[in-house]
Amino acid sequence: MRQHHVTLFQCRIATGRSIGPVLLRKMWSSACGSHNVSVARDLHRGTNRHTYSFCGPPATVDLAQIERRLRDLLSQSVLGDDFHLVRVP
Repeated sequence: MRQHHVTLFQCRIATGRSIGPVLLRKMWSSACGSHNVSVARDLHRGTNRHTYSFCGPPATVDLAQIERRLRDLLSQSVLGDDFHLVRVP
């Protein structure tokens, strides 16, 4: 059964770069070691930039390790180093 999700990380990518939701969710699931995850994309008003949210259960543990794995996966993807990832408090 799927649990309630909260945003754990957010990411912005460079203008003109793009990544599909299926690949993004696959990377997030791999970084977390769980299929109980979701991703969302929001467009900033007045801009052409998106913020991607990485969501999971509120009780997700070892966020530092998950963040390292996610950064590695994002860097190895089509994004290279053209992204800014932050942990949501």
